[in-house]
Amino acid sequence: MSGETIATRENLKMNRWEQIDPERAALATEFDYPVKVSNRSMNLNIQGPNDSSAQVVVLMPGRAVSAPTEDMKPLIDQLKAIRRVVTISPFGMGLSDLPDKKQTSEQRADDFFAALQELKRQGVIPDDARYTMVAHSQSGQANLVFANKHPETVQGVVMIDAYLPGQDEYLLSMYPDLFSDSVIDDDAESQGDLPDDNYNDVDGYTEEEKARIRALYERNKDNDVIISEMKKSSTPESLVGLRFPDNIPTVFLTPQDTTEQAPAITDWRTEQITSSQKSKSVELPGTHFLHHTQAPAIAQEILSISEPIW
Repeated sequence: MSGETIATRENLKMNRWEQIDPERAALATEFDYPVKVSNRSMNLNIQGPNDSSAQVVVLMPGRAVSAPTEDMKPLIDQLKAIRRVVTISPFGMGLSDLPDKKQTSEQRADDFFAALQELKRQGVIPDDARYTMVAHSQSGQANLVFANKHPETVQGVVMIDAYLPGQDEYLLSMYPDLFSDSVIDDDAESQGDLPDDNYNDVDGYTEEEKARIRALYERNKDNDVIISEMKKSSTPESLVGLRFPDNIPTVFLTPQDTTEQAPAITDWRTEQITSSQKSKSVELPGTHFLHHTQAPAIAQEILSISEPIW
């Protein structure tokens, strides 16, 4: 069944950033939807079926990504025909405001939950929606916290080469020189994912989208959130030993590039999966940005742990 409409298509197609900031409105698309979290504007990009039967997939970007929606575009394009896809721009990324609180994994999880609750309040997603939470890289820890705080809202979890507490410490104990060539700079003053580094060889980006990526990079590259995420950090003590709730399906996706550098990562991630019959650890060809080159395969894994649309 198609389900009843929960928010009018015309209402969702307006540029809502025009009411907040004309400068950011110039970079926004019809799918960008700012919501208030702690009295600050957080941008959510919302695409896919606009009815109450649509299952909701939530995409969370990795470390220091200036343009989260564009970063996730290959995956969004694979899912938007059959899933309601919400891409979150954390504070300090994309079009979102800068934060007024330190951006810990716990704080991010709280912000993401509040933003999704606001979508429910406004009727943009169903009140009873459960989410398939998809995290890349550093967002893995926020995903972990979210699933533990709000398990009743989580349909399943997909981790795209995503970090969990203790992972780096474990790998360093096995491979002491693993991060010796890392681009992370403790003295970083202006970094973030350079547009030309991560998107030039990815199919499907229009010139307009590439221009938006460059503009958002210039907008965000010097802010404190991006700079702090480019610096080394240790696992917060509050997260040590935390695991996903055992009844939530979890899929860990690891690129071959990572397993070639650190073969033990496969065993470590296999130990982290829950006992759900749908849980598994999968290796895919590619590098850390798997969602750029393996979007069809990742989309299938997302669909495998989320309920079908009838």
